Amino acid sequence: MVGFVSGAWSPVFEIGKFVAFLSVCSQLAQIFTMPVSAKLCVSHGWPSAFYFHGIVSLIISIIFLSFFTNSPTKHPLIGEKELSLIMSEEKRKRTGKIPYSEILRSYPVWAIWAAFLGNAFGFQLIVQFMPTFLNKVLNVPIERTGFSAMVPPLAQIAIKTVAGVASDRITCFSEVNKLRLFNTLGMVGCGLCLVPLGYSPSDTSKATTFAIFFFTASISFLGLITCGSMKSATLVARQYAPFVMSVVQLVACIGMLIIPLLVAVLAPNNVLEEWRYVFHVVCCVLILSNVFFCVFCDSLPAPWTKPKQTDLPLVCSSGEKNGSVGIATGKLAEDNHHMDKNHA
Repeated sequence: MVGFVSGAWSPVFEIGKFVAFLSVCSQLAQIFTMPVSAKLCVSHGWPSAFYFHGIVSLIISIIFLSFFTNSPTKHPLIGEKELSLIMSEEKRKRTGKIPYSEILRSYPVWAIWAAFLGNAFGFQLIVQFMPTFLNKVLNVPIERTGFSAMVPPLAQIAIKTVAGVASDRITCFSEVNKLRLFNTLGMVGCGLCLVPLGYSPSDTSKATTFAIFFFTASISFLGLITCGSMKSATLVARQYAPFVMSVVQLVACIGMLIIPLLVAVLAPNNVLEEWRYVFHVVCCVLILSNVFFCVFCDSLPAPWTKPKQTDLPLVCSSGEKNGSVGIATGKLAEDNHHMDKNHA
């Protein structure tokens, strides 16, 4: 959805800002879900949390479907001025089938997927297990863990908003180097901020402040990838960004499944010494996936996003004697050209 909407609804020169604002929905969901779930869990039990969020999700889906259209040209609330801004860049239209083979052989696309795999490890560890770590390891009460979990996404919203605007306005770096810079700050910064959590103080009050600080710093850094690998997906894949981003969702699900297994294997007793290994492993995954991204990433549209030669109109001269111009496409134009030469 992020890839499709950003490709269809944003000018190329505003992709960084657009993706940053669009992806803020994840943090808004955490800010709402964490404290509400903790409160419902304590007062009415776990089932109430699932029922409540299911109803809220249904209402949001209805609102979304009522207003969303695939193209800004079809939306009744978009005026001419806004439409001219959105469509100010020449937008390539999808021609024919999705070039699956070319996409799967593209190194920049694999760099994007590798970066998102590392991102999934860091993000899922923080989102799924920050409350568990605070409660089981540092002995913070459940209700307080819900409100403590609000702090990191709030900080990430601020970081993503500033980074999104900066990414489009910075001119002292090339576009590809901006992608490398933001992605490195995001993933390496996140990994390095996770490691100290394995050495939290033994005092509960100090440990809580210590843990919240580093969880907040790690998730804030991770927000910078919206101007790195996430922006690269739209720049490289263009009209095929929806397919590339759909694979990103698959990669995120892989991370979502692996992280609980990793925690279960390395920290079965929920003690600080065991969690130390978890944080080190995730840090290494983040750094290695970022290295792969920095080596193979790109900011230019991939060759398979451009219309094929046979799809473009060709103008062929039919000879000076008859003074006419023949317009055809592909092989037909070639045949006409040869026929005109024979007549001449």
